[in-house]
Amino acid sequence: KCKVPDDKAVPQATVDRQFIAANVLNQEAPHSNFGTIGNALVRFQFWEALVRLAQVKYKDTGVVKTFSEALHMFLQENIIKYGSPEPWQQFRNEELW
Repeated sequence: KCKVPDDKAVPQATVDRQFIAANVLNQEAPHSNFGTIGNALVRFQFWEALVRLAQVKYKDTGVVKTFSEALHMFLQENIIKYGSPEPWQQFRNEELW
């Protein structure tokens, strides 16, 4: 639905490679135990995967010039556009707090 894989710049194999690349950790890092649950991603790895996909889809194809522009466009055109935001702040203010 979000049209992340497409027939032009981002075939499914590219999405798979970017996921794998984001899931790799430096074993020497102090917190190297994060993300060791097979195909699970922790938050920073998820964002890394998004940036990598934005790079392939928009920066490498010349649509935009910077990573920042690529990520912004990726989020706007492929994520936010198809989402339906929940009123979580309203819930917090009225019910939770």
